Amino acid sequence: MKNRTPLFSAVFWTLLVLCAVPAHPQVPVTANPFPAGASVEVMSSGVWYPAKVKEVRGRDRWFISYDGYSSSWDHEVGPDRIRARGAAAPVNAGTGNNTGTQAAQTAAFKVGDAVEVDSYGSWYPAKVKELRGRDRWFISYDGYGSNWDEEVGRDRIRAKGSAATSGTTTGNAAKKAEETFAWPARPARTGTAIEGAYFELVMFVSRYTTYTYISWFFTKNGRFAQSPKGGVSLEALATKARPGKNEGTYWVEGNQLVLAWADGRQPWRRSGYKSPQVLPIGAGATRQSGFPRGWRFDGSYEGGASVGGGAVSSSNTLNFRRDGTYTRGSVVNVSSTGRTSEVSG
Repeated sequence: MKNRTPLFSAVFWTLLVLCAVPAHPQVPVTANPFPAGASVEVMSSGVWYPAKVKEVRGRDRWFISYDGYSSSWDHEVGPDRIRARGAAAPVNAGTGNNTGTQAAQTAAFKVGDAVEVDSYGSWYPAKVKELRGRDRWFISYDGYGSNWDEEVGRDRIRAKGSAATSGTTTGNAAKKAEETFAWPARPARTGTAIEGAYFELVMFVSRYTTYTYISWFFTKNGRFAQSPKGGVSLEALATKARPGKNEGTYWVEGNQLVLAWADGRQPWRRSGYKSPQVLPIGAGATRQSGFPRGWRFDGSYEGGASVGGGAVSSSNTLNFRRDGTYTRGSVVNVSSTGRTSEVSG
């Protein structure tokens, strides 16, 4: 009994000290806004696509998969490229891109309305086919097949003919005022300069799978342009007084390529930059070499495609001449076989 008393006393005083120490207050944990399995929208090359969160990777990092796309397109995104499904794009104050009037117009779109839809910087006439939740519309482009139908949000749709005008007239018609902005400021010290033209391959999965290219132009003095109408020379871009909506400045921070848009939208930060040959934009943009000065095509080039096992096929031929001119010819074949008839054209 005498041997147990010291041990009992030690245990007693240890428990007393532990009870006397105040407990640390619990720090409230902020809930992750996009848990695994959440339906979201992810920005890719300036367009918001429906997607799903596959995995939460630390603070403000999510691994996502695009709806209708294969797993090869899965990748990790940060808070600047993800939002809740159906959330409207933020209003850019002072840019003139989103106004209260336009917001009121887009909220009233219904099935059958004639609208205009933004596709890679250009507005195309379209029609609303379905309403898909809050601020989501399924549209068809005028003059395009149903394989181009897609779902768009508030940031890509407007009433037909609602583009801003200059307020002055020349002749009998008012000219549309081109939106111009100021070149965004760049940090004093930036990374390697990028120069050249780049093509980014984008795949659309709908009823049919289609592919398109997005062109990018980068200058040594830190400017870029995305799919400029009619193209642009690097010299003209480098000395342009005021940028357009799809232009801006860029710089490199470590392994990140940063694109600051002139229209005030959220800057893009793309991790994985290694060299100016391939840029981490979307699925990656590959540098294209220009033709040497004085070089000329001389010959014919042919390409084509088929759909439905040859039910619809097309062939395009380009004939280039050494004087810098060309001609284009195309042939389309359609065939259909039924139980009692056969049609071809």
